[in-house]
Amino acid sequence: MKKNKKQADIQKEKDLSFVEKMKTDKKYSAKVQLIGYGVFVVVLIIYLNLSSMGSNTMQGNNVINNVSGNEGSSENTEQVSASDKSSLLEKVNDNYSYDMVIDIKRKNIETNQEEDFDLRYRGKAYGNQLEINKEIVNGSELYYKVDNNYYRKSDTGVEFVKEDVIYDIIGSEYIEVNNILKLLDKASLDHVTDYSSGKKEYVYHLMVKDVIVSYQKDDMVEIEIEEENGVLKLDIDYTNLFRVVDDSILECELEGTITSIGEVEEFVVLEDSEESASGE
Repeated sequence: MKKNKKQADIQKEKDLSFVEKMKTDKKYSAKVQLIGYGVFVVVLIIYLNLSSMGSNTMQGNNVINNVSGNEGSSENTEQVSASDKSSLLEKVNDNYSYDMVIDIKRKNIETNQEEDFDLRYRGKAYGNQLEINKEIVNGSELYYKVDNNYYRKSDTGVEFVKEDVIYDIIGSEYIEVNNILKLLDKASLDHVTDYSSGKKEYVYHLMVKDVIVSYQKDDMVEIEIEEENGVLKLDIDYTNLFRVVDDSILECELEGTITSIGEVEEFVVLEDSEESASGE
């Protein structure tokens, strides 16, 4: 009889519901609560680790440390309209000084040898007049541009010069500041980096097919612009573009500086009599 009673008690205990056990059995209740708390702690740790990883990833994308000066900067990687130009770049109109250095690697058609050389164009702009000092290995030549015509001064006066005499390797559309601004109008502003010092860096992407309509591949030209203390620095890698325009050019990179924005004093290239003689 006792054995049957014990078996009945065990069966009765098994038949009790979870809720009833929690109410009637303190040891069972404490055990369940301990297990539940342990599970909660494990889940919480996993959640915090995942959140921390996500935060570090976001921080890696949006914050840059300047190694040279521990200068914090934030980067907006959202693509925006190219019309949102640098505030200083918008002031570049018809009064500035410039210095453009073009590093070129090309294949000599006659010798079939690769050659490296630099071109340098520097000068200033005032109104419709542009001073162009072209420097090459053999020396330098001083030219001027008034409206859309080019000139050179000599002992006998001012003489007309063809454009391709000045820009014999790389066209003016890739060197003159106003033409570079036109290229930026076709580009998309990829991101801007702001530094605590006030310096800003802009990165543009210019699709080659937006310049060469017949070209349909997705190659692009990257244009970097740095703005600091009233100075603009340009870094343009034209390589992908010139592989289409001129396949003898293997690499082409322009590094330029624009200064004295709005500060250039007036200068005159053509006097009134010379303008009349040139047909201006």
